[in-house]
Amino acid sequence: MYIGIDLGGSHIAVALINNNNIIIEKIEENFKNEEKKAIETCIIEKIKKNTEQLLVRKGINISKVTKIGIACPRNNSKRKNPQISAI
Repeated sequence: MYIGIDLGGSHIAVALINNNNIIIEKIEENFKNEEKKAIETCIIEKIKKNTEQLLVRKGINISKVTKIGIACPRNNSKRKNPQISAI
């Protein structure tokens, strides 16, 4: 089991992915304007809340999650197109 996190400038998605790389379920949320004022805290809270929610819904213990991947945009002011970074 894996957890995939897609972090965008205006939204976040957290997905539960099986060992065949198939998304079992995902939760997506847009950031509210007031949340953007404390975005770091908001991101951490949403990752934690949505990951826990997915695991509870599917009855999966966190010990079964072997990998977590995070994708997020990277702003490079010297280039016209933003790049994507994966951690």
